[in-house]
Amino acid sequence: MPNLEFVKDDVRNISKYGSFDVSFCSGLLYHLDKPAEFLQTVADQTKSILVLQTHFAPNQTAPKKTKSKGVLGFSKRREVPEVLNYNLSPLTENEGFQGRWFNEPGSKDDDSHWASWGNSKSFWLTRPSLMQVLQNVGFDLVFEQFDNLTPTIAESMESGFYAENYRSTFIAVKVP
Repeated sequence: MPNLEFVKDDVRNISKYGSFDVSFCSGLLYHLDKPAEFLQTVADQTKSILVLQTHFAPNQTAPKKTKSKGVLGFSKRREVPEVLNYNLSPLTENEGFQGRWFNEPGSKDDDSHWASWGNSKSFWLTRPSLMQVLQNVGFDLVFEQFDNLTPTIAESMESGFYAENYRSTFIAVKVP
């Protein structure tokens, strides 16, 4: 591959490397505090296709079943709102889009700096907001790819990985 070059740099500097036919972004977007701004930069540098593998924020809070002591000390189950698996903020707005804040662990000075660099919290867009941002920044078609959930797509979407982790692959295409 004569046009292949590897670069180690801050992703926010991507525009200095020119344009790309296809961009692949995996495990990054949900570590940024300005995801819409970053997606605009990526769109400006991408000629055709963006493959984006990322977490997204749930639109509503999912119930978590917990045990509590009822009258006379008997256990009873009650519903306590919580966003599954992550300590995400209540639904809010950032850069004009819906999502939830996540407190990034550590800083660039400790051992967990691989999670985030230069921001102490990140913003997870909701799935609809993520798809809207992709359209707003110049991608004509936006698809969500579900075959990465095989072999049991339905189970994964209802109670498995997809349902519990709010993570998926999105394909954004610019039509010539």
